[in-house]
Amino acid sequence: MTSFDWDDSVKAAIFFGFAGLWVLWGVIDYFFDYSFQIYFVALIFILISCVYITVWQTKNVVVPGGWVRIVNVNIP
Repeated sequence: MTSFDWDDSVKAAIFFGFAGLWVLWGVIDYFFDYSFQIYFVALIFILISCVYITVWQTKNVVVPGGWVRIVNVNIP
């Protein structure tokens, strides 16, 4: 079983992204009604999904023989 070696910038992005979503949810919960909260939660999940799909698609490269997944490949 392999362990993932995450870069410090990835760890910081996850931490600050979660903290930002927590603060955003606090602002939404304080200022907006329940119907807007549902809308904003759906919007946040859609945006997270779009970012994940975009990152996934940029790591998959189509070549004539099929597709290749590029992870930690340094091309000179």
